[in-house]
Amino acid sequence: MKIVNTLKYHRENPYETLDSYVRRKGLDLARHIKSTKKVYLDTNFWVLLCNAKIGRSVSERDRELLRTLEDLVSRRLIVCPISAATFAEIFRQTDPQTLRVTVEIVDKLCQGIAILDPEERVRLELFHFVRQRTHHREALHSLDELVWTKVAYMLGFTSPTIDTLPPDIDTALQKAFVDQMWSLSLTDMLDVLGTNATLMPRLHDYSEKLNHGKFAHLQDHSSFTDLFLAELRGTLDIFKPLLEDLMRHLTESNEESFGDDGPKKAGSELTDLIYQAFCSNKTTNELPSFRVNSGLHAAVRWDAKRKYKANDAHDFHHAVAALPYYDLFLTERSLAHLVKDKNLQFSSFYRCQAFDMSKALLGLAHIASAN
Repeated sequence: MKIVNTLKYHRENPYETLDSYVRRKGLDLARHIKSTKKVYLDTNFWVLLCNAKIGRSVSERDRELLRTLEDLVSRRLIVCPISAATFAEIFRQTDPQTLRVTVEIVDKLCQGIAILDPEERVRLELFHFVRQRTHHREALHSLDELVWTKVAYMLGFTSPTIDTLPPDIDTALQKAFVDQMWSLSLTDMLDVLGTNATLMPRLHDYSEKLNHGKFAHLQDHSSFTDLFLAELRGTLDIFKPLLEDLMRHLTESNEESFGDDGPKKAGSELTDLIYQAFCSNKTTNELPSFRVNSGLHAAVRWDAKRKYKANDAHDFHHAVAALPYYDLFLTERSLAHLVKDKNLQFSSFYRCQAFDMSKALLGLAHIASAN
């Protein structure tokens, strides 16, 4: 592990708050990779690359994919930022050899870069949505500039604080801690976690419950749009506490007072505003996590022959991260097909293209030539 000691520097330069410092580092990172194409690999691809690396795969196509990815990353034509969903799945491997090799491949291809965890992205998208309607759009950074972080923070941001220290020293210590975390690799994290690396939590399998609800209500919606809006309403209900928390934060930052029902009422109003914006087609690439998640569920429910699968929850997490923010999404065939469903029209909102293994090299060649 590389030791980064910037405490002396931050003590001598105490003029920037922790929040401002972290925001600036994120924006610098986004600028650094702005012209580099982003490629999202789902977990199956990382496992495939590991097998190619250690010789378990006899497929020349797999080995060529690994060589191509390494070459394009080395030439800074692409980068493969990892997501929290992929991190959790990779770190559940129980074979120490394949786990380490996979992590080393991820380090090489992601270059220490990750996308914010799902809840942070939703919070950011909501904040951006509100600010677009209360401030001038040109004064806002784009979401593409705000969603990237380093691998140590892919599960969320944290910073130690010591209340007994003078505030200036405590802030300097926190900023120095951020610098150290900013330099960590996945391999460093694996070395720290040790045998605990395989204890990552798993998403619950709700496929049976979802299938029961789907087939019990097949005739409830006369159009795909109605079904999508029903899914959107359900998604908004799930995130209602986060909506209320956001409105509380915005109200408090504006030094406005509210009663006990203030944040709850404001959250409900924001929920209705979002719902009506989708109803009237007044959203484009805004709130992508809501559009992609609700759309994928609607597409599965609209297809009378398609059942939810146990792995759909994981797959949807990958798609929600990849489609709005990456240029290429390499995933399994069924998901690559689903995200191209004509009812969803994702290509109208997002630049990302999805390919399965049979066309992965073609997709990479396409975005490499675009540079």
